[in-house]
Amino acid sequence: MSLYNMYENIPEASILEMFETEIESDESEEPAIFALDEEYLKKIVELYTEDTSETDSISTDDNDDLISELCSEDIIIEQKESKILTCCVIVNKIDGCIKRCENSKSFRTLWQLCGVWQIDGESIIEADGILEQLGICSYHFNHDQKNLHNPGFKKTKNTGQSILHRKRCLFCGKLFYFFTRGLGCEKHSWNIIGKNIQVVCNGQVNCSALESYDSVCKRHNEVKSPRYVCCNCYEREEGHLHIKPGRGRAMLSCIEKGYHREDIKKSFHLLTQWFLNVAKNENFEYQKNILTAILPQIIPFFNLPQPTTNTSQHINCNHNIPSYFVLKTIMKINKIPIDFQEKESDEKEYEEIGQKMGQELWKSSKHLKKNKNNLQNPESLSSYIGAFPRPLITFFESMLMSILENKTAESNRKQHSPLKKMDLQKVNTLLSLLVSSLVNFAFPYSNLWLPSVLASLC
Repeated sequence: MSLYNMYENIPEASILEMFETEIESDESEEPAIFALDEEYLKKIVELYTEDTSETDSISTDDNDDLISELCSEDIIIEQKESKILTCCVIVNKIDGCIKRCENSKSFRTLWQLCGVWQIDGESIIEADGILEQLGICSYHFNHDQKNLHNPGFKKTKNTGQSILHRKRCLFCGKLFYFFTRGLGCEKHSWNIIGKNIQVVCNGQVNCSALESYDSVCKRHNEVKSPRYVCCNCYEREEGHLHIKPGRGRAMLSCIEKGYHREDIKKSFHLLTQWFLNVAKNENFEYQKNILTAILPQIIPFFNLPQPTTNTSQHINCNHNIPSYFVLKTIMKINKIPIDFQEKESDEKEYEEIGQKMGQELWKSSKHLKKNKNNLQNPESLSSYIGAFPRPLITFFESMLMSILENKTAESNRKQHSPLKKMDLQKVNTLLSLLVSSLVNFAFPYSNLWLPSVLASLC
């Protein structure tokens, strides 16, 4: 049953209670006249009730291995020459943002690379699923061959093993595509506490986020079923993608640039969160075992009267410590709840955002009066949405876009047919309903178009 028919069966009092559309007008003003186009309205409201059952059941299984198996998809790219190539499909850091390469001229096909690269998901739709048409620009091809890997590395890799993977990111949980030649990369694939981890090769050029540390973190040749870390999360957790230095400029490491200067402090903050979480644990033996293991190592530092620059002269220290990224990855793999304090602060932050948006809405009466014509008798849905206060539209639009992106990705994960594109019309229709309801609640006599049309169905 469509929403149009459903509203016909709802009592008038319920509709008025929902939308508060009673109107008080001055005698000097003529009452607004609404022409109800029932066919157009059907198209709008049916979008609100469109069946989304295939995307509503989001997997929440706690078993990482099972999730990895269910969400993984490895596709062998056929070694076919194609005269039609997409624009470069590589995702990289460009102008300070993680996004698809902007080079419109493709030099080679994707399967001719030999390293690990993140691929833009929209490019697969652009190629209609024909993976041989996925192209790369000359810069990324040459960078892959000459800078990321040793001479002759490509000869050791079989082009018949060109694979497009689809996996969830270990940190954010979103689905991403990435390319490998064979099972990972001998130089840039890792094993952390027994779990295979894959980060793009371009994120390991002169960056110390991933370095060998005893048996905890080491390079690994045959990376089967790796846990992938997307480019955004890698940078967020103190990893760094390589950026072309520019003509005449030296290639400096992240340490030389000072990017990892705060890593030790951040590692302490990370451990502090973990200690607080352990303190809240009610398992006495668990707490005792941790103290038994840790205290003998840190008690010597208690004897120092104050921090000094020559502490190493008094205490034998192993200066080779795991990076912040490795430490955070270990905690993520083991599902150690280190974000509980952030969640507590988030509640306060969201409360402040809600209060700020409420104030913005309350102060928007002048804006609403100025755009009265488009709000009461719009020419199109776009002009209707555009007449509302911009902060309100931006807030809900970004929220709906985020939800739709996740729902579309989840739908594409579950089906083997051609990938779906995001339905932006659905965002506009939902956006108009949400904003109309809020504005109508704040200003019940504003005579808005959509609530009035819905009320007229009774």
